[in-house]
Amino acid sequence: MNQSVGNLTSLQTSLDIPIIVGRMTLKTQSFRIVVIVISTLINLFAVLAIGFSRQLHYPRHLFWVAISLVNQCCLIQAVLQIVALMSHTQNKVACQIYVLNAGVFYTIILSFLTLAALDRYLSVSRYEWYKKKVTNRRTIYLLFFVFIVTYMVVTSPFWTGFKNIKNCAVNLTHMHAYLVYDLLLGILCTILHVMIFIRSRKIIKEQPPNFFEASIALQFRPAVSIIGTPGKNAQVFILVRANMNNNLLISRVRFVHLYTTQVNV
Repeated sequence: MNQSVGNLTSLQTSLDIPIIVGRMTLKTQSFRIVVIVISTLINLFAVLAIGFSRQLHYPRHLFWVAISLVNQCCLIQAVLQIVALMSHTQNKVACQIYVLNAGVFYTIILSFLTLAALDRYLSVSRYEWYKKKVTNRRTIYLLFFVFIVTYMVVTSPFWTGFKNIKNCAVNLTHMHAYLVYDLLLGILCTILHVMIFIRSRKIIKEQPPNFFEASIALQFRPAVSIIGTPGKNAQVFILVRANMNNNLLISRVRFVHLYTTQVNV
């Protein structure tokens, strides 16, 4: 029994890949730093553009804010990797944080992308339900819940005691497990986008043939008539004539503005 346990422990140890100092060249380091800076600016632009534009304060745009923020966490993870690999004496803190979060944020991004695809599918297939039930607050709660659950599940080998971050090593079994999960998320996301395409085409084909051919040409012909004398009320009538599909539709839009003028002689 003790021998089998020892063999299992040695097998787990053999699957650990230690973080070795000096494996990254200066050229690779410089290239990564440039990519990190540009990606950070893009994430910042996306978050600020959605945050300061009231026209974009909708649930579907919250997914992209969340994806940009988690992507920034991936960039921070890349910085920690550079610090852990390039320091002459290995930075234990940076190395342990890197090992703990290896692959976590990428899995969270794929989870958010899948939720964004599901959100788009529901908005197309069940529009009335989506309009009533899906709100910004519920979307934020959902994103926060998925973030916490995904983070806890992917890092479970460490906080359950199965793995230890002190040796600064990435385990192949753990890595393959969440990579398989990432593959499943990617397949599900692709299936959802195909379903969105099929559903959208079906809705378009169900529309009448002339649904998209109708055009409205508005001709504004103001006819101003002022009734009354100074010191009395006046009314202004505007007739709007609209021509739609060669059938003349006369719409009367009546704007009444009551005002009083006073003349001092």
